[in-house]
Amino acid sequence: MEKQSVKKIALRIPRHVLNIEAVKRKEKRMDNLKANKIIAVDFDGTLCENKYPEIGEPRRNVIDYVKTRREHGDKIILWTCRVGEMLENAVKWCAERGLKFDAVNANLPEVIESFGGDTRKIFANEYIDDRNYPCRIDTVTNVLYVCDAKKCGDICPDKDKTCRHTSDITHAKNFTEGDYGYYWETDATAENDSDVLRQILNTVHGRDSAEFLGKLVDVVEDWLAYKGITADDVPNEERTDAENEAIICGEDYDLLAEGFRTVIHSGLIPKTEEKCEKSSMESWAEREVEIACERENPDRKPGKWDYGCACHESALKAFLSLLEDGHSGLSISITKQILNRLIDGKPLTPIEDTDDIWEFAYRIGLSEGEPGFSAYQCKRMSSLFKTVYTNGTVKYEDNNRCCGVDVNSPDVSFHNKLITDVVDDMYPITMPYCPEDKPFVVYREDFLTDAKNGDYDTVAFLYLTKPDGERVEINRFFKEDKDGRMCEIGFEEFEERRKMHEERLWNLKIEKLESIFGFKFYDWQKRYLKGDDMAIYGRGRGSGKTFIYCLRVLLEERAAFRLADFRSIRDKRGKFLTDVDCRERDHLILLLHSLQTINAKLVSAGFKTNLILDGEEE
Repeated sequence: MEKQSVKKIALRIPRHVLNIEAVKRKEKRMDNLKANKIIAVDFDGTLCENKYPEIGEPRRNVIDYVKTRREHGDKIILWTCRVGEMLENAVKWCAERGLKFDAVNANLPEVIESFGGDTRKIFANEYIDDRNYPCRIDTVTNVLYVCDAKKCGDICPDKDKTCRHTSDITHAKNFTEGDYGYYWETDATAENDSDVLRQILNTVHGRDSAEFLGKLVDVVEDWLAYKGITADDVPNEERTDAENEAIICGEDYDLLAEGFRTVIHSGLIPKTEEKCEKSSMESWAEREVEIACERENPDRKPGKWDYGCACHESALKAFLSLLEDGHSGLSISITKQILNRLIDGKPLTPIEDTDDIWEFAYRIGLSEGEPGFSAYQCKRMSSLFKTVYTNGTVKYEDNNRCCGVDVNSPDVSFHNKLITDVVDDMYPITMPYCPEDKPFVVYREDFLTDAKNGDYDTVAFLYLTKPDGERVEINRFFKEDKDGRMCEIGFEEFEERRKMHEERLWNLKIEKLESIFGFKFYDWQKRYLKGDDMAIYGRGRGSGKTFIYCLRVLLEERAAFRLADFRSIRDKRGKFLTDVDCRERDHLILLLHSLQTINAKLVSAGFKTNLILDGEEE
């Protein structure tokens, strides 16, 4: 069989296009910045609720995260639109909560030095902002785009003809748009992967099959010759004089070529011509995701990116991948547990304390009365730290091991160092360490006794639930000392501070009410409003008795009522409120009018009252 030249067929594996050289240049330039991460954090809507130009309530989870990162050596930049006095107030507000910055609306000195000048954009490795939006790669650079033979706009040299190459990726024949606006490189001569594979099949079975298969046989023969095998080592009666040097010839050649043809055909046909019927699980999952995406964004257009839908579609891909690998039932459950641990950044096997798994993080020198220490971060689990004290003590901390919740709003969780310390005192980490799937949840209560101390200055750790659900009592109490540190106190002192907190809130409430109504309350009015029923008796007309009646009945804890039910309302002694001052009909009308007027002012100021107006539901 005469050997013929073979046409080369190149199959380019689709790959995500990135400007690799540009990335390498940037990485080389930034080598001196890799020691620590640079984090740029916004203020309004991120560190605090967005009440601009005022400062909203603090977002403690973000503040705690940024403080923790800075404690571990990262550089923090405050990146905000605030300027002048409003910026100074923001920086002061952060300092009061223990949050300090390495730069404010400016690049770090080492960044300026690395770039050779100060850029307008703040450089960081991580940006925290409530206005973040997922990035889409709509353009790529340093790549030749083969024109798709369609008019690609003004970039064509001649609008009446097609150009050979284009700078518009949307008209590039060698790129295909995938999910979420990403572009993937394909073969310039084929519309998709299936066409490329079909070209190979046509070559295997078409007129060029001899050249193609002959080239494959030649590869085998060259390999045999490389191994020192000659024609003499492979006897073949069909070998002619012209084929005297050929190792593979005759029937051997035909059998090997047909073997190649069969392998290639069986490997490619299922991808291009044979369509396997979807399983019921696949069809069910696809339909469920379709329904969820329709609910997530009913107006979504085909091909348009949507964050919620993208999450559902990614989950579908993972599920279909499990089915494709033959998983079902128990194996899917096991795989899910493994995947969840990987997503949560938790190791799959216990961590042993060996030198190779730790990376130096930071060191604190000696201080009076306290030993210094060195901290190391675990390479296998970034939330795990090892602290080695100068006195030889070794302690381990996992920042993701526990979380705290307020007993009054248990749906919102957060984390801080004190929570970790309380849990570690009860359940210290030992090696080998394998973190639980669920965290320790610490239930706590905090309040503020002095406004100058920030959000809170007194904390009670009441109890915790272990990862297995067991409840364990804690009952430890802390207050903020003059240095801003939390020191432990007894239950009696804690209750005294609670009374201080309640008195502070009561005074604030009185101040706000006095501001709403434009006058100072008498002491007896304050006592009556606080629950002293006897404070009101013996007061004559014009003393403010009617006003304080109405105010108390609107604000105190009692069942909501309508105006028609007002005469049936009793005070704490069981006496009808209207009996004292409303013996005549005119007096009752006056009282109801006052009630409505006072209620309107309270509601407009943001108070929730007990009065149900006509048209409102109870």
